[in-house]
Amino acid sequence: MTMTKVGDNLCLRWPAKTHGNEKSMVQIYLSKNVDGKDPSQNGFFSNRVAELPYRNCSGSGSKDATPCGGCFMVPMRASGGYVLQWRWELNHNEFYTSCADIQIGAK
Repeated sequence: MTMTKVGDNLCLRWPAKTHGNEKSMVQIYLSKNVDGKDPSQNGFFSNRVAELPYRNCSGSGSKDATPCGGCFMVPMRASGGYVLQWRWELNHNEFYTSCADIQIGAK
């Protein structure tokens, strides 16, 4: 589980693969449900905390294995466990979604 604090920069990484195009954006959502209770998808949608370019990649070599990612500032939340979700559109109305549990501590 990732441990972080309000105001920290939290960074995510994903492989380039062949998913997403040059204009795709990765939507970052952070639940408001403390203690890691899973929100509904609409609950996530109402708590977007960042948007990162999908093709923010570095390195060379295999295009599929090129590391991509970005960082965002952890927003104000009470101390406790939360669910972080990131997703992007692969094709029209076809989304890739992943989640992680995070622990937010006091400043």
